[in-house]
Amino acid sequence: MNRRQFLSGGGLAAAAAISSAGCLARPSSPDKEYFVNWARGILNVSWPLSGEDLRLRVIGDTHFTYFDSRDKEYADNYARMSGFGKNLPEEHLPGEAGQEFFEQAISTAAKDNIDAIILVGDILSFPSIANVEYAKKSLDVCGVPWMYIAGNHDWHFEGLEGSSDALRKTWVAKRLSPLYPEGANPMMYSKVVKGVRIVAIDNSTYLISREQVDFWKAEASKGDPIILAMHIPLYVEACGSQYYCGSPKWGAATDGIWEIERRPRWAEKATDETFEFRDAVLSTPNLVGVFTGHIHHAISMRGNGQNMFSVADCRAKRRHLDVTVQKATR
Repeated sequence: MNRRQFLSGGGLAAAAAISSAGCLARPSSPDKEYFVNWARGILNVSWPLSGEDLRLRVIGDTHFTYFDSRDKEYADNYARMSGFGKNLPEEHLPGEAGQEFFEQAISTAAKDNIDAIILVGDILSFPSIANVEYAKKSLDVCGVPWMYIAGNHDWHFEGLEGSSDALRKTWVAKRLSPLYPEGANPMMYSKVVKGVRIVAIDNSTYLISREQVDFWKAEASKGDPIILAMHIPLYVEACGSQYYCGSPKWGAATDGIWEIERRPRWAEKATDETFEFRDAVLSTPNLVGVFTGHIHHAISMRGNGQNMFSVADCRAKRRHLDVTVQKATR
């Protein structure tokens, strides 16, 4: 089964069994409780906060497909992914559902009292100048701070030579840098909003580095309520897919689409650091939740008692997730 078939639903059977089309309440302790309504895109979390409630808007997988003559030398490298929507090569006009819904989601954020917008990757289908300009211009006028972390498509022009790590480093620096906070390390950074520590970590190659493991452990040890934002969901046994970070099934033998995506084939297996990171996250006692994208399917999962939420993509499902972390009343 290739990834497109997987994303269409066949490979999600096991995961869907623990997802929620309606409402879901999962208390994990008397003062930590979760309630999610996927139909309305709402998640409420009760937590022993010391300050005010926190409101986040989580958006992923909009897959913008703007390009123009400035990237004509890469036309062959974005041709396949440009099929995600209509393009007007010389104009920056609203596109298909992803762009329109994205504009609606961010333009209403201030009115909805959102404290921060969290962008969990694949905001772009490829790193064209026009794509980045559109995203940055839209975010600049929304009036709400944002945090961005890259997905596997944000930095990927298909068919270019080099390793995934090298290509990511090149295009993050060359094109994506305007989307990160000034001075932030694109691979890992954090921000405290209303007493909640939000950590963004780039796992868009499916792998985690030693530096990222250490960064997560250091951030988690500070004791604040902590949220992890990244693109690819963490593996839990119920999902059983190679398309999750830390999956024991991930590797060259199960990479069925590397030729389609015109990229290097996956390594033989995930790194020890990737498994260590997964275990460290799932053993973090002050973890409010993990928010990801990638699988184009709204889903809630539990691993080692921890809650993870994958946000349906804006383009296809026209859905983001509004998260309220509110002071526990018990």
